[in-house]
Amino acid sequence: MYRATEILHDPTLAADSGDMIINIGPQHPATHGVLHLVITLNGETIKKVEPHLGYIHRSIEKMCESLSYRQFIYATSRMDYLSSHINNHGCAICVEKGLQVEIPPRAKVIRVLMDELTRIASHTLWWGAMAMDVGALTPFFLAFREREMINDIMEETCGARLTMNYMVPGGVMQELHPNFQKKVKEFITLFKLKIHEYDEMVTGNIIFQNRMKGVGVLSTEDAISFGCTGPTARGSGVSCDIRK
Repeated sequence: MYRATEILHDPTLAADSGDMIINIGPQHPATHGVLHLVITLNGETIKKVEPHLGYIHRSIEKMCESLSYRQFIYATSRMDYLSSHINNHGCAICVEKGLQVEIPPRAKVIRVLMDELTRIASHTLWWGAMAMDVGALTPFFLAFREREMINDIMEETCGARLTMNYMVPGGVMQELHPNFQKKVKEFITLFKLKIHEYDEMVTGNIIFQNRMKGVGVLSTEDAISFGCTGPTARGSGVSCDIRK
């Protein structure tokens, strides 16, 4: 669990309420975007969270005013370093549409393959880190065990393991590595065998369930109002997949 930078008792709370106000951040190592949260706790139940944003601004928009379209790709890789390919892809498509450039079908397929591998790697890190945040350390190491296979695949083709800068306006930087197809098939075969292990350790774990159920519930209406997409929206009952 997170260790607070300081703990303050709210004097307005009743002495016997058991509520506690905890400040997390903004210089906390677990808050990757330098986020400050003021959390009201009652035991292990989070009753209220007040986020305070704006502690960091990397000036990406300003930097890109002086960059060419090809140079900008290197900045998009770092907007979300766990989804480097996907960010590069979105930027490249935007430039191609503006210039009315049609890229080769093979490049389109390669881009989607890389996106999907990236998505799996990102989700794998998420469930491992999520389990660790609520007290389970083992899932974190197992999640990285499979994620490492994807990183190896990326390194062979792209020359990097995290911020790949592989997709550019007009296609991709270079052809796939000769081992790509073989290693992806090996990964998929192994990954399918591991899903039940993840399910048993995390999804089916009664301690994990007790610490998660009913916490931070996002209604269908709020999910739509906030513009949530992907698993967040579907988890709130929004039947929408923007990829379709």
